[in-house]
Amino acid sequence: MSEDNQSITENSEGLATIAASSVMSSEASNGTFRGRTSWVWQHMPGPPETIYLVNGMIHWRCKHCESQYKLAGGTAAISRHLMLKHGLEDTNQKAKVKEQVVQTSIQAAMELARQNQQKRRRQQPDIYEPEYFDSTVFESLLIQWIACDSVPFSMVESSHFRALLIYLNSAVFSVLPSSSNTLTTWTKQHYNLQRISIQEELSVITQKINFSIDLWTGSSNKAYIGLIAHYFDINRIYKSLTLALREIIGPYTGENQAKYVVEIMLEFDLLKRVGYWMMDNATNNDTLLKSLAISTLII
Repeated sequence: MSEDNQSITENSEGLATIAASSVMSSEASNGTFRGRTSWVWQHMPGPPETIYLVNGMIHWRCKHCESQYKLAGGTAAISRHLMLKHGLEDTNQKAKVKEQVVQTSIQAAMELARQNQQKRRRQQPDIYEPEYFDSTVFESLLIQWIACDSVPFSMVESSHFRALLIYLNSAVFSVLPSSSNTLTTWTKQHYNLQRISIQEELSVITQKINFSIDLWTGSSNKAYIGLIAHYFDINRIYKSLTLALREIIGPYTGENQAKYVVEIMLEFDLLKRVGYWMMDNATNNDTLLKSLAISTLII
């Protein structure tokens, strides 16, 4: 059922009916009312335990407009209404997701540090130990931030940025690069570590691996081709990994694009393990698939 069908726009008669039938349940008055913890109840007139009845059915009412929803086992439609119609979000859930991303990034950085043992300076204790500072984990987190948020490498040369980090932990001073060239070197090193890790993970996958391909044009009018692998790992967990994003030199024909795809596939030893391809309906993708099929037979 669509949101428009679920939502009831109240006319004057409807308002009178709701006003006359809005009641507090006996459970609520007896103190046995089941608590409403969802964020959507903050956006209904009255306290969260208020029950609005329409034709004997419990409804949620929006305090920002004249919409109402019959409660039938969940608040997903109500949440969608608040987000799409009023631009409101569950701030608590958003904070939880953000914290989860932070923890995932830290764990990934620690794993990279473990793989790069020769650069470690001391044994890793609990990550929440306040005085502890691991230079290799810091390096990994810094590169993640630079790469994922499109931050210019020159940021490390900013005196204001350096002052902020050193204030947070003075140990940063001895490892924070003073030149963007150093950060470029770090990024290449971490890219190679990540590539080796992905190659090792893909090498133990026994089933076919599916791929999606797309072409982008950057702000500098340079074309890039991206290749993403889709598969289930040895623990049967679905994974989607970006294998490469390469600049295309020359024409954007299917034959030329295929050269880059084959190069990436060979790099990860995947050319003989292809399941399905997914791409848009651009005409040159037909030629791309034909070229890939020929390459699979020849190589």
